[in-house]
Amino acid sequence: MSMAGKTYAASNQDRLKAIPLGSGNVYFLPYVEGSPMPSDADFERPANMVGRTKNGATFNHNMTYYTAKSDDGVAQKRIMTEETASFTWGVMTWTLATVAQFIRTASASVVEEDGVSSYVLEGGGLGNQQAKKYWFHFVGGDTIDGKFTLTGVGENIDALAAAFAVNSETVLTPNVEFDPYDAAGHLYKMRGAYQPTAAGETPPTLTNLTLGSLTLDPEFDGATTVYETETTNATNTITATAAEGDDVVITVNGNSLTNGGAATWQTGANIVLIAVSGASGSTIYTITVNKS
Repeated sequence: MSMAGKTYAASNQDRLKAIPLGSGNVYFLPYVEGSPMPSDADFERPANMVGRTKNGATFNHNMTYYTAKSDDGVAQKRIMTEETASFTWGVMTWTLATVAQFIRTASASVVEEDGVSSYVLEGGGLGNQQAKKYWFHFVGGDTIDGKFTLTGVGENIDALAAAFAVNSETVLTPNVEFDPYDAAGHLYKMRGAYQPTAAGETPPTLTNLTLGSLTLDPEFDGATTVYETETTNATNTITATAAEGDDVVITVNGNSLTNGGAATWQTGANIVLIAVSGASGSTIYTITVNKS
């Protein structure tokens, strides 16, 4: 039985009743330098599961700041100088092949002796280091508050201990530190159900949306949040109109764009996200622009 939500759709739409609860499963795939992040469908296959989870999982985003301050304390400026993101969890079902994937100097092989196959793991020796970077994909959530995922690329950076006892499971606890996976330096990607409002609230919507002269499918309606369009243009101006006092944030393929600015399209599918936020919540519009 899966512990995770099956889809990002949530039966609960009230953000004040959204309760993250429960554990999840972790999947992984080999990382190739410069490769794009795999899809959920590529990750979430039994063959890619690290092992059944025990004792849950923990995510950490650590930040280091430097504060410059005048002697009299009047002038002050703070900047972030370093940040790390890491993910640790308990792996209850594992083999020696699992262990080898978390230790740089370990390797596992299958040998046959007297007609019986077995794993052999050899570890240690600084000269035996091999890169062990993988895409890691955690899936949690439930049918009430929808699916939650955390995805990043990295490797185990901590000691890997295995305690064998008569009355408890032997649980591995890898601690994966995430590395940047794109040109923007992102360390991880989280995705969760869209639960915009509390009871009685009506989230803000756009009153108009244009991408130059392109035709949106379906036709624009503030209550409709997903669109698609086709273009042969190199660029188009994106203009999103909201009610006075509401904020509009636009990104194109993950890059920020000023409202009323020109988006430059790459060949293939381009993803435009427009978030309109106000006192009563927020609404996110997704437009796929297919450039031929």
